[in-house]
This record gives sequence, structure tokens and C-alpha cells, in this order.
Amino acid sequence: MNNLTTFKQLKSKFVIDNFAQKTVYQINKDLNGLTLMQVYFKLTNDNLKEISNQLSLILKDLSENSQLQQFIYLVDLPEKQWRLFLSNNDFIFLCHQIIIREAQKVYLKEMFSKSD
Repeated sequence: MNNLTTFKQLKSKFVIDNFAQKTVYQINKDLNGLTLMQVYFKLTNDNLKEISNQLSLILKDLSENSQLQQFIYLVDLPEKQWRLFLSNNDFIFLCHQIIIREAQKVYLKEMFSKSD
């Protein structure tokens, strides 16, 4: 899973529209029940940037409504990344970490479904 540890490394996976679409689905699944806002998958030249831009707005809204920490729990973001966000309140950083984590979930599901 080393190829999915940084936002930059994810770019190679996000040119695969199916992978990007599954990641958006996973993000929206974790958002379900917290907000009516969702990330919409739009086929673009830079799927990762488009998803990041949309998610960033949603994270700010969750923060304003005191639901961000609950979303972070559902995403299962490592505590280290959460603490880094809390120390500098950088929503772009947090957005990237969430996308990485959600993409890791998709990647693992794909790997385990192929082994059946």
C-alpha cells in the first residue's frame, strides 16, 4: 500500500476514473447522516483536484456545525493527522489526508475482492 501514502502518489490511481468514482462513493458513505452535502464525481483532467476542492468546502461546513470530529472518526483518520490539522487548522492538508485514507479503503476492498 506504499503507493497510496501521499496525495501526490494518489494521482496515478486517480487517472483511473473507476477508482476515483469508488473513492467519492466511500467519502459520501462516510458523510451520510452528517450533512446533506456530497462530493459529486465529475470526469475531469484532474479528478483528484476536483474531489479535493469539493471536499474542502464540505469539511469547512462540518467544522462550522461541530460535526467534523465525528466525520474524522468515520473516516478512521489516524490520530497523528488529526492532531496536525488541529495544530494549524489547514483544511487542504486535512482534505488530502481524508482522500488518502478513503482511497486506501477502496484499494484494500479491491485487493480483497480479487483474492476471493
